[in-house]
Formats: sequence, C-alpha cells, structure tokens
Amino acid sequence: MKKLLAIVILSLCFISSVQADDIRDFKIEGMSIGDSLLDYFSEEQILDNKKNWFNHNEYTITESTDKTYKSYDAVQIVYKTNDRKKKIAAVDGLKIYADINLCYEELDNIVQEIKAVVKNLKDLGKQTYKHRADKSGKSTVTDYVFESKYSDEVQVACYDYSESYGAKDHFRVGVRTIDYRKFLRDKAYK
Repeated sequence: MKKLLAIVILSLCFISSVQADDIRDFKIEGMSIGDSLLDYFSEEQILDNKKNWFNHNEYTITESTDKTYKSYDAVQIVYKTNDRKKKIAAVDGLKIYADINLCYEELDNIVQEIKAVVKNLKDLGKQTYKHRADKSGKSTVTDYVFESKYSDEVQVACYDYSESYGAKDHFRVGVRTIDYRKFLRDKAYK
C-alpha cells in the first residue's frame, strides 16, 4: 500500500514546482486539463470508449483501461461534447478495490501527503454523500476536495457502489475545471 501511496502522490504532483497556482499543472497518466484529448487518443478510440452516464449531453466521458498505465486501472477523461479539439475538462485516475475498507484506509493517508506537498490549495474537507447516479440511494462517495484559486478542483475519493448498481468500488484522484464541477452538480444527473 505504501507503494500505491507513492505512485499516486508522484503522478498527482508531476509538476515543476509544488507552489504551482494552477491545477492544470497536475498530470494523471500524462494528461492534464486544458490538453487536447486528441493528443492521446484517435477520434475512433475516443468514440469507442465513450460512456453515456449523464442525463444531459453538454459533456462527454471516455474511459481508457490501457494496460500500460503506471498508477491506475482506468482513466476517465471528460470534454465538452461539441468541442472539435476535445479539450480536457477533467481527468480522473481510478484504482479498483475489492475491499472498500482498504480504500478508506488509504484515503486519509494520501490526503495528508497531498497537503504536505501542495500548500496553495484550499482544503474543502472530507464528506460522504450519496452518488447522484444511483437512484436507489445506496451508493456513496467519500471524498476530499481541494480547490485552486480559480475554483478548479482536485478530488481524492473512495466510491462505494451498491451491489444493485453494478459498478466496481474504487479509489479516484481527479482534476476538474470549475465549469465541469458546476455541470456535475447542476445538470449531469437531472
């Protein structure tokens, strides 16, 4: 588990200065918000891996499970649906956990490491809430959110899905633009 912690911290903090003011300097498997998704995947790969999870089509998610990823089992990348350049609005690395309790154990440790390395993000604290996509109300997310001075965010979370929902429990580290954050809160699942 210590190795996972080091990998996550190193991949999250792959920046030239720990005092960077913009989370766009953070990279997950080499990708960062503001990059073009087309620099990493072909149009065909993007469309073949597209997910239809939202009730609104302003943003699109593509998910990659490339076996060459160093830190994660999967990466989810989000872009505005009508953006021809497919500029990344969010990128999340996911690590699957068969035992969600192991995820919770790591969550606090990783957050403490982030706080020690990156001092300029506002800590919005830890919270647990129901996952909006699961209509049964049995799936939860426990997360820490760190906000940049531009209101973009870094999220570190454990997703605990109900058996009936059918998704795999996982640890997640992600960076998101303020516009995508608002979309998730106000439109995605309504």
